[in-house]
Amino acid sequence: MSFLLLASLLSSLVVPMTVVHFSSGQNVTVSGPGSDAERLKDGETSAWVNTSTVISPRKDVAAVQFCGNHTMESGCVVYLARPTGGIQELQDSSVTSLFWTADGRYLIGADRNTVRLWNLSGASRSVTPPPQPGMRSSLFEVTRIWLDRGGLCVASVFQTTPDQPRSDAPPLPLSTTAATTRYALPFLTELTTTVSPPRAAYRVPEAACRISARSP
Repeated sequence: MSFLLLASLLSSLVVPMTVVHFSSGQNVTVSGPGSDAERLKDGETSAWVNTSTVISPRKDVAAVQFCGNHTMESGCVVYLARPTGGIQELQDSSVTSLFWTADGRYLIGADRNTVRLWNLSGASRSVTPPPQPGMRSSLFEVTRIWLDRGGLCVASVFQTTPDQPRSDAPPLPLSTTAATTRYALPFLTELTTTVSPPRAAYRVPEAACRISARSP
C-alpha cells in the first residue's frame, strides 16, 4: 500500500479518545474504534462513544468502554489501560454492565444473555444462566448482575412452558419466570438458583441470591 493511499485512509477515520486519570499521577489516552468520517451524519463526531471508565480497586488498571451510537455501529468494545501506557483490547467485550471484583483481580460484564469474566491478562470465562428444572425455557435476558459476599449474583428472565404430560396434549401457554443464580468466583461455578414470582422479573430482591439452598 502506498504512503499516499494509507494517509488518505487514515484521514477518513474518526477515532474517539478518552483520558484515564490514575491516582498515581499518570494520564493515559485510550483510543476507541475508528469510524468512516464520510458516513457520519451532521452533528456526529464519531460512531463510537466512551460510555464507561472503571478503575480497578487496586488503582493499577482501568477498564475503558466504547459503545456504538446505534446509527452506524452497534455493540461495545472494552480496553484495559495501565498507568505505564499499556492498552489491551478485550475479546468478546460487547457488554452493557461492567465492574471489578473487590480485590481488583477480575473484571465482570454482561450482555443480553451471557455473563463474562476477564482476568488482568485478558483471558476470559463466560456463562449463560441455566434453564429451570421441569420447564422448557429459553433465556430472555439478563436483567441485573451484582457482587454479594464473595459471589456473583445474576438475575435473569426466562420464557417458560411446563413440560407436557403427554405428547398429544395441547400446547401450554408461555409464561415469564424470574430466576437468580449465584456463582462462585473466579470459575463461575453455579451454586444456587432461586426462582422468583414473575412480577419480580425486573426487580429481583438481593435476598434471592442465596449462598446455599437453605439460606434465607
